[in-house]
Amino acid sequence: MSTLREPAAELLAWYDRHGRELPWRVGPAARAAGQRPDPYRVWLSEVMLQQTTVAAVRDYFHRFTTLWPTVEALAAADDARVMGEWAGLGYYARARNLLKCARVVAEEHGGRFPDTLDALRKLPGIGPYTAAAIAAIAFDRAETVVDGNVERVMARLFDIRTPLPAAKPALTARAAELTPQARPGCYAQAVMDLGATICTPRRPACGICPWRDGCLGRLAGSAPELPAKTPKKAKPVRHGIAYLARRVDGAWLLERRPEKGLLGGMLGWPGSDWVEEGPQPADPGRVARHQRRGAAYLHPFPPAAGAAHGACADGPGARARRLPAARRVPPLRPAHRDAQGLRPCARGLTRRMACASGNGYIAMQKRPGTMQQLHTIPAAQVARWWRAAPFWMSLALIPLAWIGALYGGWTVLLLPLVTWYLFAAVDMALGQDTGNADPETPESALGAYTLVTRIWPAVQAGTLFGLLWYVPRAEHLGALETIALFFGMGVITGTIGINYSHELMHQRNRWERWLGDILLAMVLYSHFRSEHLLVHHRYVGTPRDPVTARYNEGFHRFFPRVLRQSLTSAFRAERDMLARKGKPWWSAENPFWRYWALQAVMLGLAFALAGWAGLALFVWQAFIAVWQLELVNYVEHYGLTRKHLGEGKYEHVKPRHSWNAAQRASNWLLINLQRHSDHHYKPDRRFPLLQTYTEDDAPQLPYGYPVMTVAAMIPPLWRRVMNPRVKAWRRRYYPEITDWHPYNKAANPIPR
Repeated sequence: MSTLREPAAELLAWYDRHGRELPWRVGPAARAAGQRPDPYRVWLSEVMLQQTTVAAVRDYFHRFTTLWPTVEALAAADDARVMGEWAGLGYYARARNLLKCARVVAEEHGGRFPDTLDALRKLPGIGPYTAAAIAAIAFDRAETVVDGNVERVMARLFDIRTPLPAAKPALTARAAELTPQARPGCYAQAVMDLGATICTPRRPACGICPWRDGCLGRLAGSAPELPAKTPKKAKPVRHGIAYLARRVDGAWLLERRPEKGLLGGMLGWPGSDWVEEGPQPADPGRVARHQRRGAAYLHPFPPAAGAAHGACADGPGARARRLPAARRVPPLRPAHRDAQGLRPCARGLTRRMACASGNGYIAMQKRPGTMQQLHTIPAAQVARWWRAAPFWMSLALIPLAWIGALYGGWTVLLLPLVTWYLFAAVDMALGQDTGNADPETPESALGAYTLVTRIWPAVQAGTLFGLLWYVPRAEHLGALETIALFFGMGVITGTIGINYSHELMHQRNRWERWLGDILLAMVLYSHFRSEHLLVHHRYVGTPRDPVTARYNEGFHRFFPRVLRQSLTSAFRAERDMLARKGKPWWSAENPFWRYWALQAVMLGLAFALAGWAGLALFVWQAFIAVWQLELVNYVEHYGLTRKHLGEGKYEHVKPRHSWNAAQRASNWLLINLQRHSDHHYKPDRRFPLLQTYTEDDAPQLPYGYPVMTVAAMIPPLWRRVMNPRVKAWRRRYYPEITDWHPYNKAANPIPR
């Protein structure tokens, strides 16, 4: 028996923070504010999601609800229009049942869905699962909702090893035991989210699961193998022939399939039946009829193509239809191929099709850029030194600074070239890192990781002040070489130094926070600590956060704005904190006194080593470091704003409010800074334990920070790459917001 004390409460607490934001879902915060789910949207989403992924359904759901916003509108829709809009989603009987159900609800129930399980079961196309899901989610009935995700979670939680489908009654009984009377709708969605995002079919992320402590499957080591399944029967091999016919005006011949059966009622290529004995010859009379209709040619086409366009078979209603240019298929040679285990829908594939050269079949292509499935790295492996070693590569930049100082010439450009371009190239070569360290790994096992951030302040100070002493005295270095060398020094004091200070300032022990202060003083940006901890993390994505880059705001406008506003907002935050304690801003507790003192020491040391030239070079590298920092800040949250709920209230920060990148090499260099969503969820989590997210849970950048920060310096390129992504993000997460002007201009009320 699972040892969880209050499983429903624990899961709901997790769901309140991490539940997916879906266009058909009313989130927990909105429910608490009194908003109720629309049964029509719940029903429509549940029908679409049968045997189909969330990613595939999003656009279809948005299109359907735009065309037919109510069940009455859908009931009145033309059958052919609905089937056409459904095309590509697969399992077409769902679309026919969708119309039947909509019409029954409109005609017999006055356009209102019944709110009981038994009444819902009587509607066309609604089975036990869909009825329970609608009753629970739309009407908060305490019904047991069991889909594939829930079955997997229950099998692992209770270590049920009976193979499916025999295990279904036991899994349903266990799910019923856990279903609470309070918030059953949220609970049903929480279990499904748990199965979809953490308790995944392969490599479950047990380390971040809210039920991990009581999961019997995890404790027994059987979780990845559950639920067990009865071996499937071999799929039959069926054969068939499809035909392409094109008239002289370019129109292709299509025919409507029978209403019942595979792809019923859909348009497709004319062709033979699918049989196991072998391909059937063409009907000469039928071919002649098509040719008399004006077909320029008619030749066999392989079954694989029929699957791509809608698996063809004989049927009434053949007619010619001109296809859009993007979907026209060039003439193909006669060909025949077997189709084993044909499915009517190829999910995860684009609609774009390419004709394979010379073999007469159409090949579907995978959607580019999709992230691999995440997996958890056990604590024992996380602790090994070789896993920490790549994060030490920042130390390899130090010799490059001295090579530039000693040899001059083009070598003074090594630091920016390596930091920006070499790491971008290595990212392309090594790809993405989708491994998540077990977040329960004890801190005692992370010494090999944390040591690099603790020694860096001394390494950076030695290099920076050593160069300030040496370079002004080096006769072989000209003025331009000196400026370029300290430009490169600013690149690493910003890219590495400020980034490491960011890691250190979030830790609990005081001496690490002091090390962070020393690093920031070396770039004259000490107030970043106050701004980041007291302003940015609290108000990210709202008008009160200067660091959240606004949509369509170029970096050339963002940079001067953030330099001004971050200083004033940091000082105001510290002043207000002291005021709550009844103390004035000039109190000795104000950390700005410490900031100014440390910066004065750094400036004085630079002047002592090299006079006014040393002071100028120190300020120059500090400016470059701050520029590097703000470039990264610009990228991290560009256009990602939190929804204003009214009266100065904003939704909680979610993973979707940060741009992420899983590129391996740049995450080594930046100590996982690109796993930014998890950093906002758990700010004091050590960098080796930061979790990466899939693109279903958090927006992903097309490239790592080295490439994206370069793109940010070219506003037309940046807008071309990122603005479409921001617009897609808005459609995905906030389809209800139609006026984005207040968000674009930070004109919404200041958060309370």
